[in-house]
Amino acid sequence: MDARWEPTPDLLEQVHAGRALADAGRGDEAEAHLRDLVRNTRGGHPGNEVMALRTLMTLYGRAGLYLDAHLLGVCIQGLTENGGRSARPGLAHGLTGQCGALAKLHVVEELAPTLVQLRQVLDTLDPPMPGLEMGYCSAAGTLAMLCDDLATARAHVERYRACFDREGRGMESIYRWALAMMDAHVALREGHPDVARRIFARVARDGLTPPYRRLGQLPLEVKAARLLGDADDALRLGQETLEILEATRGQPLLRAEAIHEGNHVARQLEALDDERAVPLIRSIDEIVAAAVLLRLHDVEGSSRRLVELGLDTAASRRVLARFRKRFVEEQRELLRRVARLLDEDTSRAARSLLTRQRGDDHVAICAWCECVRDATGEWLPIGHFVPREGSLRVTHGICPTCAAHEVRASA
Repeated sequence: MDARWEPTPDLLEQVHAGRALADAGRGDEAEAHLRDLVRNTRGGHPGNEVMALRTLMTLYGRAGLYLDAHLLGVCIQGLTENGGRSARPGLAHGLTGQCGALAKLHVVEELAPTLVQLRQVLDTLDPPMPGLEMGYCSAAGTLAMLCDDLATARAHVERYRACFDREGRGMESIYRWALAMMDAHVALREGHPDVARRIFARVARDGLTPPYRRLGQLPLEVKAARLLGDADDALRLGQETLEILEATRGQPLLRAEAIHEGNHVARQLEALDDERAVPLIRSIDEIVAAAVLLRLHDVEGSSRRLVELGLDTAASRRVLARFRKRFVEEQRELLRRVARLLDEDTSRAARSLLTRQRGDDHVAICAWCECVRDATGEWLPIGHFVPREGSLRVTHGICPTCAAHEVRASA
């Protein structure tokens, strides 16, 4: 065994300190601590560098920062793929992180070949690494569902279960929780919401849900309640989602998860077709829209963060370029849905109210063209708007160009 690829005891102690901060709900402090570790290990002991990157990648993956997690996985792969047999566990971790992120981002064209690479590396590990095997099953199951191959998805669930039963009993409960979520997700796609609901009940009884992942569970629970015709429970779960989003809206590390999971819950509530859900949908969408604006800034700042971490490589720049446009396009569609909710106020009086300047911390989005009004009153394309505060709230208005067009149309 090449000792260069084994992390040193002092580094492991610092990694454990970062994980403890994350487990205590102090995500921003954990991120700062781990980013310092990445900077301090850059270009030094390779085992320490890979471990620091792995831990930060895991933190970003659990926080919903899938692009960032994927970029770190690419960096780990670059460090380890020519490192020989002793570097293969690190390479497997990097590829597993990439697969998990790509699965969450639903990027099928990238996920399929990366899974092939991961499988090839996992098959060479001795002894095998059960956590990475389960990560492979989870990402492969997601790929199968994205391709509407439910039989293969179910096979990956059972493969995950067999691996956990055989080797994972002493592992963190996050692995059992992830298995339950995968099982419930496939059950819903198979048309068995009653089975999914029983899974959720068992998870709640056993206390398996990590506090930082409750938001990730709620979209599946809302979908199960909707499919079972239980509108009251769907609304209760929607209210819980709103409360979590309100409580975490000032935490930058959870911003991405708010976009992913809040948006999924709002869409399930829309499908409920119940008038009681409208205020909930509106409130959730406004929080999610605010998170999108701030996250756009985050994505645009990814290049700078890579430079700060010493990870600005040609491979990472290519990944960032591929995903930036995709993210912006996906979130613009989300903002269009927000605008449609508010598009019912079409009278001139309502438009006059919507266009007034506000002196509080709200940011106005034009509900017609999606430009954003900055602090000076100028309307800018959403991709050029750079918010400066983490507590901004979104309201909706109409920019002068669209107002003039609407007045002409109504005349």
